[in-house]
Amino acid sequence: FFETYLSAIKNNTRTDGKAMGESSLILMEDDHTILFVPKAQVCEWELQLMPKTTCGNILEANTQMRRSLDKAILTAVKVLESLGGHMVTTIEFSKRFDSKNSDQRLLYSFLPKLPHAPDTFSEAQLRWISGCYPEDFAHACRMAINNFK
Repeated sequence: FFETYLSAIKNNTRTDGKAMGESSLILMEDDHTILFVPKAQVCEWELQLMPKTTCGNILEANTQMRRSLDKAILTAVKVLESLGGHMVTTIEFSKRFDSKNSDQRLLYSFLPKLPHAPDTFSEAQLRWISGCYPEDFAHACRMAINNFK
């Protein structure tokens, strides 16, 4: 599943089907991790982070993987904050520590509270509201990253 998911992220085509505009969902990647906008967002402005190699939980992460995860987590939060997101909920999806499944990957989801969202909604409660195409949001995030480098 996760190899196919990575391939889909890297070979994305625009949701609106247009040839014009950027099609990349990737905000940043290195040898160990990839930070991206998911195609099917749970909420507006969701970001996801995933190891590019098999690493099912933080106990399986070596020093280089942890450094990469730390850098990408900081980048995700800084990007969302710079775009106006507040109170970022971060959910870590990982395999059980005693699981022998080698295909499960560690996955982080970043769900910001947006300034225009009603106070009674929690972005972690499956709202499925999105006001823009994920490719356009990814482009805005990359522009924000370039501004604080």
